[in-house]
Amino acid sequence: MCEKYGVSRITARQAINSLVQEGYLYRKQGMGTFVTSPKLRRRLPRLYSFSEDMRESRLEPGSQVLEQRVIEADEEMAEVLKLPDGGQKVNKLIRVRLANGEPVLLEETFIPYYLSPDLVKEDLEQGSLLREKHNLLPDHAYETYEVGKIRKEEAKILRCQVSSLLLLLKG
Repeated sequence: MCEKYGVSRITARQAINSLVQEGYLYRKQGMGTFVTSPKLRRRLPRLYSFSEDMRESRLEPGSQVLEQRVIEADEEMAEVLKLPDGGQKVNKLIRVRLANGEPVLLEETFIPYYLSPDLVKEDLEQGSLLREKHNLLPDHAYETYEVGKIRKEEAKILRCQVSSLLLLLKG
């Protein structure tokens, strides 16, 4: 690519990272970078809270924490989260979101460590993580939507059949 287009390796790498971030390409570790099928992507007119949405629907929100730890961000994650140089740690949370005690959503969240260094010590099974517990209010967001099939481990967590269709949201 560098020879063909007359650009440096850094420029080519930045272009590929941008295409990955925008959802046109995806990476498989040890295999390479590939073109994705088109996805629906939109800017959210308002940011929403799972807990608030459930309460508005007269359902009791809840969470079950499956994983709560600090990890090192890879290059792509650091770029997406706009981590400062040297701030490569992130809080990784995997939660099952509940409505009236029933699992409705499997959520994986990454929050920059510098914004909340004690997050892994907290009880995150109740309340809205960003708004209620940390007063963190993102000012914009994008989501992409795609259809997929539930894998065995996810089906067990969500109490549904393997290979059921799912709506995968990435924001």
